[in-house]
Amino acid sequence: MMRQNIMCRSDVTMITYDWVKGSKDPFPNFNIPHKCRNFDKILDWVDEHRVFVPKSKVVRQDDTVDLPSPP
Repeated sequence: MMRQNIMCRSDVTMITYDWVKGSKDPFPNFNIPHKCRNFDKILDWVDEHRVFVPKSKVVRQDDTVDLPSPP
């Protein structure tokens, strides 16, 4: 059931991350409009454009504003 849901509701919407007071890591913001896409095309694109950014490479800018709570 989970696989079917993922395949039928494929979504390539970018998820951004926000800094939240009291959290040492950025928090994902899922409050964005979504649009479903073709699952096979998504998998092909992911295979061609895969990038891995280790957590140790996440940089907090000096002028970053913390949100009072997760979005």
